[in-house]
Amino acid sequence: MGRHDPSAARAAALASLLLCSFGALGAVQAVAATPSKFAAPDLLEPAKSALRLKQFADAAGRLATDPLAGDSRAQYLLGTLYLAGLGVGEDSQRARTLFEAAAAKGEPRAAYALAALAAYDSPANESAARTWLDTAAAAGHADAARLLQAGQLPLQVDPRVLATEPAVTLSMTIAAVRRGDVDTLAALWPLLPEDASDAFRRSVLHHAAESGAAEAVRWLVAHEARVDTTDTQGITPLMLAATAERADTLEVLLQSKT
Repeated sequence: MGRHDPSAARAAALASLLLCSFGALGAVQAVAATPSKFAAPDLLEPAKSALRLKQFADAAGRLATDPLAGDSRAQYLLGTLYLAGLGVGEDSQRARTLFEAAAAKGEPRAAYALAALAAYDSPANESAARTWLDTAAAAGHADAARLLQAGQLPLQVDPRVLATEPAVTLSMTIAAVRRGDVDTLAALWPLLPEDASDAFRRSVLHHAAESGAAEAVRWLVAHEARVDTTDTQGITPLMLAATAERADTLEVLLQSKT
């Protein structure tokens, strides 16, 4: 089992839940292949395009600027970025404020997000969570209605359910290894494409080595992650482990080369 901060893992899982399962990164991909020439242009499309390309800072800037700043959909998407710390500094309070503004305008995903935040509070605010679930369900949120009927709250998150497409799966896996969350790594690893890497061609092992996450490095090596892979600058995980100044991480990689 990996050793990780439960609160950090819980926050990361919640951010992924909102980004992937309930209409941010997952939903922005559901763009009509052949839109009607008579349809009004979607003002959110440039921001959606930036999200699809993982250009989170660009997307955040667009979502926060008029004419989108007052749009409930934009406020919801921007709130998820603040919650996850993608393209902006991680700020759960700012995320909550944006969700509240969007929910007040009838955005069901924002009401669901507030229900999830209340459920994830420590201690959990079950009363507020159920109130926001009621609001989300009344606005047409199917998952909120299902949870209400079952008498449940959005408390349990399976990372495999959130990994809706390769780019999201890779982002989630990288975040997991950097915080030393081997449990989430083990769940997501089988879903990754072979030789998955980020825009700089850095593998999951690169990121684990750079952060000095010895247990994650050990797990990856045991599961045949490529130790000799190089990024766009020719840097290997071993080089990054050396700069991280974690003797245990470096030792694992050195032993794997013998």
